[in-house]
Amino acid sequence: MESAQPPLYPHYLPAQLTATIGRSQEIATIATQLLRPDRRLLTLTGPGGVGKTRLALEAALGLLKHFHDGVFFVSLAPLRDPVLVIPAIAQALHIEEVPHQPLLARLCEYLHEKHLLLILDNFEHVLTAGNQISELLANAPHLHVLATSREVLHIYGEYELTIHPLEVPDLSVSSSEQNIASFAAVTLFVERAQSVKPGFTLTPENMQTIAQICTQLDGLPLAIELAAARVKLLPPQAILSRLHSRLSLLTGGARNLPARQQTLRNTLDWSYDLLTEAEQRMFRRLGVFVGQWTLEAAEAINKDAEIEPFDLLSSLVDKSLIRPVEENTGELRFMLLETIREYALDRLDAQNECEAVQRRHAQYYIHLAERAERYLQGVDQHRWLRRLDRESANLWTALHWTIERKEIVLGLRLAGALVGYTQYRRLLNEGRNWFEELLASDKSIPSEAQEARNKVLYGAGIIASSRHELTLAQERLTESALFAATIEKPIIQALSYGMLAQLELHQGNYDHAWQHAEKGMQALEGNEDRWCRGILHNICGKVLNKQGKVRQSRTRHHISLMLLRESGDLFSQADVLVNLGSTMRLQGRLRSAQIFYQHSLQLFQEIGDRWNRTTCLNCIGDILRLEGNYGEAQTTFQESLSLATTLGYKQEKANALTGLGQVAICRGDMTTAARYLKESLRLTREMGHTPGIALLLLGLGDLERLRDSLPKAIDYYEQCLSLARASGDRLTMAGALFGLGDSARRQSQLERAILLLKQSIHLCWELEDKLGLTIALEAFASLCQQAGLPERSVQFFGAVGALHDTLQVPRTPAQEAAYEQEIATLRTELNETAFQENWGSGWSMALHLVLALIATIRLPAQSAHNQQSRPPAYPAGLTAREVEVLRLVAAGMTDARIAETLILSPRTVNTHLRSIYAKLGVSSRSAATRFAITQHLA
Repeated sequence: MESAQPPLYPHYLPAQLTATIGRSQEIATIATQLLRPDRRLLTLTGPGGVGKTRLALEAALGLLKHFHDGVFFVSLAPLRDPVLVIPAIAQALHIEEVPHQPLLARLCEYLHEKHLLLILDNFEHVLTAGNQISELLANAPHLHVLATSREVLHIYGEYELTIHPLEVPDLSVSSSEQNIASFAAVTLFVERAQSVKPGFTLTPENMQTIAQICTQLDGLPLAIELAAARVKLLPPQAILSRLHSRLSLLTGGARNLPARQQTLRNTLDWSYDLLTEAEQRMFRRLGVFVGQWTLEAAEAINKDAEIEPFDLLSSLVDKSLIRPVEENTGELRFMLLETIREYALDRLDAQNECEAVQRRHAQYYIHLAERAERYLQGVDQHRWLRRLDRESANLWTALHWTIERKEIVLGLRLAGALVGYTQYRRLLNEGRNWFEELLASDKSIPSEAQEARNKVLYGAGIIASSRHELTLAQERLTESALFAATIEKPIIQALSYGMLAQLELHQGNYDHAWQHAEKGMQALEGNEDRWCRGILHNICGKVLNKQGKVRQSRTRHHISLMLLRESGDLFSQADVLVNLGSTMRLQGRLRSAQIFYQHSLQLFQEIGDRWNRTTCLNCIGDILRLEGNYGEAQTTFQESLSLATTLGYKQEKANALTGLGQVAICRGDMTTAARYLKESLRLTREMGHTPGIALLLLGLGDLERLRDSLPKAIDYYEQCLSLARASGDRLTMAGALFGLGDSARRQSQLERAILLLKQSIHLCWELEDKLGLTIALEAFASLCQQAGLPERSVQFFGAVGALHDTLQVPRTPAQEAAYEQEIATLRTELNETAFQENWGSGWSMALHLVLALIATIRLPAQSAHNQQSRPPAYPAGLTAREVEVLRLVAAGMTDARIAETLILSPRTVNTHLRSIYAKLGVSSRSAATRFAITQHLA
């Protein structure tokens, strides 16, 4: 029998590589405090190096089961500005920044119903952000915060727990009277010493010395660990001698520093003085790095070192001043504890080296970004995106330094190289702030930086477009295109025109979009850059699709995919696959569309793109809905909605809401559908997305039509049609014309219905919109039945049946019920033989012949005179069509002439005659003629 697995609880806590020693009482106290409903903010205070972070993590592990929405760890140490605290929390919770909405408000909304624990580590240097934490707590009643800081946050509702150093032996008491080995500080020293010197043990000979070391270090865990690391080279007695001398010399220190900080500074001074001159130089220079760095980066800021940087790093690792961080990529990276990093920076400043080392730091990351830029369009795209993700803190630090020091040329180079990265990772706020600040500089730009400035203009345009700042986007992209032409940079020129085309698409200006797309292609004449050509072909395909030129669109997308596969750009390939899937969906090839969407989703997941994952999920949900898998569709749309909401991706959030509304319509839940669709319309209007607005007006029209609220439906359809005509969106026009036509049919305005439905069917045929064509053709078949044309109605229903069989798109339950009722009525109105003959005729008829037949349909005179009158009862059970045939027989017409007059096949006429003869009990045309005359039918 298998043992039960322990329950898993969500958490995002860094793993501890060594055991926590001597802190069981503090851990229990933290847990008790945090489990009280009135203790929602607990701050662990104490000197740097006392172990606040370790305690917070250890306590959090024991609280996992009590916080069902997870335990999240946020390191504030890398931050240099309090305004970055909220973005750091959002990043830990996977909530992205969005345009025009304060991130704090988004966090409050997200956390409102969450029951989670947030650990905010190293708060002391961002204390002014305390008010924002207070606002989070006020808006999230189930949120608990555990902060670590050298100082309380000074906000209402805060409870402080001071973390004291580890207990140390009492030197006034002899070793025989106390168990020195039982003291946590001694245990910590011994265990850390054994990590650098495995044979080290606590012996009667060294026991008292180690007790003295721990006592001299005030039981501070960090100081003890640093001292224990010296055991590799120095015996405990030598360590004690140095430590005693150094602490005695620096006792008291600067009066403007807290006492606990003086103690730690003394310890770090001692550790620093043990280093060689080369090690000291390396150590203090490493303080310029934020977060983690690589060996290559360390070498770049120590180019003048006489000793190999790797050897220096190894020595500093051995002395516990820096920590190695091995990632799952196999790449070795390093980091400084924040307290030690601050000390290193102080030392760097004291040596007047800050300016020079920070310049080296910036230059290294400029070269790194420029190297990465070359690979972001190729087969190594994924690897370099991940590399830039890991380096992002240092990249933004370097960019900030260039702006702060007015090094505009360096700033333009770095920002220009990061354009692709900001686009792929949608770094909307960071990118906008830095790019716009660089562009606002009045400093003249030398010729060698002109291309970099051009890139920044282009990047600023992309970001403004993504933030829906359409006017700014237009200005930046237009300037970028013109400037690129001036300095003869065709790639940037083409890309700028391509983005202008997409900007016009967003606003529904399809003709202008095509003009820009053409200019982009023209800029590439004579240029063999296959990647850029692939991007422009994809954009051209998008525009052509919106213009209703589906075959040309599909061709462009296939060319684009071929070129992008050659270059290896996974991101852009995935985008093309979405567009191809949409083309397949339009043509009713749902399985092909699903394959394209799934492949695109796989590629976006591979490169870590969560934004476009929402796009794919919405597309897949749409296919599931069309296939009748409403439960799976709803789950998929809800997954997309959740992710889009977390990311703040307004466009795909609106699309997810639309999808959920359509699923609700299919299920007959019109109230829920209306709520989803109206919320989506609100968001879409906020974005100024004209095509999306038109589609949502169309969806609301469909909703009201199915509710039989025809005046409301017509109003929505007319608004939709007006927008679609203004932008040239023929696909949406076809949908609006269908809605208006079917509404007219339901109101028995048959002449208007015939006109509108014919227009819709014609557009759907031209656009290869088989799904739309099927729906409109079915409505036209119903219209023919209402107009007294039952044979034509059955023929068109037969054609619809053939289409449905090809598309394999089921009707909704409500549609199926209405369809079955109409078919039953037609079977009653026509005899079974005539029904089957006309059904078979429609089923086998080519679509272009069906459309030709539709073009000949006119409203019969009687129906035109009184569209709502009930058909008269005829003698002998004759149907209206049989009476028409009988009248023409009595007029002396041959079967062929009757077929021509009634637009029927000769075979259908013969079927009607056999039915007439059977009902009248006659066997000749003359007998049938006599009946017609006597019954006043002739």
